[in-house]
Amino acid sequence: MDIALKLFAIRGFTATTLRQVALGAGVTPALAHYYFADKPGLFDVVLHERIAPLLAGIQSAISAPGQDPDSALARFVQQFTLLASRHPWLPPLMLRELSEATADNDSMAAQALAKQLMGPLTLRLQQLVAAGQASGVIRADLRADWIVLSMLALSAFPLVKDSSSVQALTLHHLALLRDGLKAAPGIRVVAKGHEVTGV
Repeated sequence: MDIALKLFAIRGFTATTLRQVALGAGVTPALAHYYFADKPGLFDVVLHERIAPLLAGIQSAISAPGQDPDSALARFVQQFTLLASRHPWLPPLMLRELSEATADNDSMAAQALAKQLMGPLTLRLQQLVAAGQASGVIRADLRADWIVLSMLALSAFPLVKDSSSVQALTLHHLALLRDGLKAAPGIRVVAKGHEVTGV
């Protein structure tokens, strides 16, 4: 599965064959077919045994009862950036497959990653953002789904190029989160054709 993750991250699911994975792992393609049946079968195992547990840990951390939105969103940034740095295959895999999903193509991997795993996580993040907007601590003129997309991108995608400064990257993103989303007193912005006042 380590070889599969590496190849999926580098080449993408569509361009990677089960034969390539088998040869990279030092086994015969017949043995890979015996264990996984086909490439979708292999990806399903990778998805549920390697990727899902990682994201479930983050989901649990930001879903603890009694957390205010600010603290939960900051915890997400910290844990997700750390996770992406510890598993260098994750940022390029997410970047490649989630961009495939937004392109509305037929990539089974992209759709599975987007819906089965990222779907619940992004929904929880959107709920936290909406709660922050409702309470007046997060700017109401910004779309919750775009805020979440920005957070995901900022927390992981720079690590595709450079994974050497995780702490600095985390502090940078926390500062953006704190200052860029904060609703400022007396600030008026236009959102969807009407005025919204910062609290």
